[in-house]
Amino acid sequence: MNTKLVRVLPAAAVLAAVVAVSASTGAVAGALITGADIKNGSVASADIKNKSITGKDVKNRALTAADLSAATIAKLKGGSGPAGPIGPSGISGLERVENTKNISAGTGGNVVVACPAGTKVLGIAADWTASVEGTSTWISSSLDSGIAYGMNNTGSTKTLRATATCAVVG
Repeated sequence: MNTKLVRVLPAAAVLAAVVAVSASTGAVAGALITGADIKNGSVASADIKNKSITGKDVKNRALTAADLSAATIAKLKGGSGPAGPIGPSGISGLERVENTKNISAGTGGNVVVACPAGTKVLGIAADWTASVEGTSTWISSSLDSGIAYGMNNTGSTKTLRATATCAVVG
């Protein structure tokens, strides 16, 4: 037998065994390691190849504007849309209107306060000018006036006052 062949044959056999083992080890390891085997938080940014993660890899609503660069945010903003319809003008001509009525001792009564033409009652308050008796108020369904009611439980005539806040609404 050739002595050169005898010397080369064991080296070639060892080399072939090393190649076979190293080639199959990676495949076996790749087949055995799954996401469940990786500890949460153990994969760092440096472990991930740049531009290898795409939109399909990111959970919906997982990113916020803080996660994006200013350039990316600028690209997301579109142009201004058409102007919307003009809204209501709101209130104007705010004024306070007051009316009083004397209520005899031991009786109840009411006083009406009306807003000027073209205005509506926004609110109404009532009180006795020289007493601490209770009162109640309500606004008419047309919103143009309010009514205050009170019971005078004192021994003398007292004045019931109604004060309305009126304004042009529209």
